[in-house]
Amino acid sequence: MKRIAIIGCGPGGAQHLTAAARDAVGRSAALAGAPRLLALFPDFPGTKEPMACPVEPFLDRVAALAEQGTVGLLVTGDPGCFSVAAAALARFGREDCDVIPGIGALQLACARLGLSWEETRLVHAHGGAPALGAKHFATEASVAVFLGGREASGWMARVWAGLAASHDGWLLSDLSLPGETVRPLAAGDTEETFLRPGSLVLLRRKVASGRGRVLFVGAGPGDPELLTVRALRLVETARCCIYAGSLVSPAVIGLLPEGCEKHDSAAMDLPGILKVVRDATGRGLDVVRLHTGDPSIYGAIGEQMRELDRLAIGYEVVPGVSSFLAAAAALPAELTCPEVAQTVILTRAPGRTPVPEAEDLRRLAATSATLCVFLSAGNLSDVCRTISAARGADCPAALVFHASWPDERVLRSTLAELPALAAGIDRTAMLIAGRALAGPSASSKLYDPAFTHGCREGKA
Repeated sequence: MKRIAIIGCGPGGAQHLTAAARDAVGRSAALAGAPRLLALFPDFPGTKEPMACPVEPFLDRVAALAEQGTVGLLVTGDPGCFSVAAAALARFGREDCDVIPGIGALQLACARLGLSWEETRLVHAHGGAPALGAKHFATEASVAVFLGGREASGWMARVWAGLAASHDGWLLSDLSLPGETVRPLAAGDTEETFLRPGSLVLLRRKVASGRGRVLFVGAGPGDPELLTVRALRLVETARCCIYAGSLVSPAVIGLLPEGCEKHDSAAMDLPGILKVVRDATGRGLDVVRLHTGDPSIYGAIGEQMRELDRLAIGYEVVPGVSSFLAAAAALPAELTCPEVAQTVILTRAPGRTPVPEAEDLRRLAATSATLCVFLSAGNLSDVCRTISAARGADCPAALVFHASWPDERVLRSTLAELPALAAGIDRTAMLIAGRALAGPSASSKLYDPAFTHGCREGKA
């Protein structure tokens, strides 16, 4: 049997003790904890050790009691939330402690208010004022502050003054006890409001009626005329838009209406994007998230959708014309050809993001499929060399830079000679390689000499 049982006793009332907690108390030779928790077990026959500060001398006494048998260390709420459990585990070790979970004050507070406690940031203010201000919580969906003492109450009053316009708030005291109070906060509440010991403040960001959603919109390859009808309508009526400034064509960005909130995501990480999304959708705005080409191809929408699911924000994907299709049109070429290639592979070379071993470019090049290689212009020589090893240096290849943009460039040659022609192009270009580019004659490994060494710059 373990020497220490760390027992979560819930918010304080006996009605919220679990059967597991009662069983653990029954197996203990001594109990240690706050006097009000010891009072939950009036018929306990063993030693009762009231908790005192500082913690270390108290744990010394617990250690001495543990020499005589198991000690039930009683903690308020759940042991994993701002309790003496952390100090006890550090002192006695996990192998010598049994942890019994309990109902936390936050769980009961949300139950009283009919709210969920997902995404709630927990703040410990029992021992004083945290080094945080209202600005640190301004974008949080939910904040729970565990109060205690004059210093903490003054700090809480200042924080509430900065959040009253954007958040709803409640003060909950003595949860599950006879004097329990649940009180909505008012904008003018002062330090005295928060002075009651054992109080919990719950703040919840105000949500506009009719919450907005996110629309992942395919912006196409660049030419605004290649936007779908639905994408064009959404862009022209957008009230909030997030886009990658270096990738989405300025001509498409120019279609956004005056007054639209524009956010260039080029310098934003995922948390920064989500911050914009939460703010806008919380105000009832739909967010148009523009992705080049089609959002489902190298658009990184998967990680965004997972976070939106977690935040319970709705979303929709609006498909667009992919850059590989615009590149094929710019050549112009058919990517499939009878008896030559009936498969098109969309892939990329490894870089900062690795490629699964089974999808290594060497393996894909060993097929007869037409290869459309994204995001690889920066190491074009290596890519062409890798494909050449399987298909031969004379395999037809093309590089299309900024397909459908005004500065579009189309370079057509062989895998051996293409890198030299493409000197200076290291981004936003699509490599297409395969015998299908030469047409039906490629089945006999012959192809149109006019294709080889060809180069077209700009639009006809």
